[in-house]
Amino acid sequence: MYHPVCLSKSMEKRVPVPPMLAMELLIRELESKPTRDKPGILLDGFPRSVQQPDAFEQQITNVYSTIIMDCSEDNLLQRLTVRAKSSGREDDDPAKLRDRINKFSESDKPVWELLSARRTTYKY
Repeated sequence: MYHPVCLSKSMEKRVPVPPMLAMELLIRELESKPTRDKPGILLDGFPRSVQQPDAFEQQITNVYSTIIMDCSEDNLLQRLTVRAKSSGREDDDPAKLRDRINKFSESDKPVWELLSARRTTYKY
């Protein structure tokens, strides 16, 4: 069952949504959209934990590919600095950006490695 409080707290703390909640939200969204004549769907920023691919494969599909958009830390810092001017997000403060980039890289590396070992992965 959809839990808006859990979702709000995850977003507030900037932590991944629990795998079961992420699956529920994905399933709900996919079921609400007509899929006839559509070859697939692009999920941006998913998965964010090593548990989410398992839940995705069990509950949605095990047929997928992964696209990893990899860029330098300097490029990310430049893009986030521009976004910070209009985002209104507290964590877009320039002093916090490099820390966020490092945390993101650390948390996503195991996910990228897992997906690369399991499926076709395209890295750009």
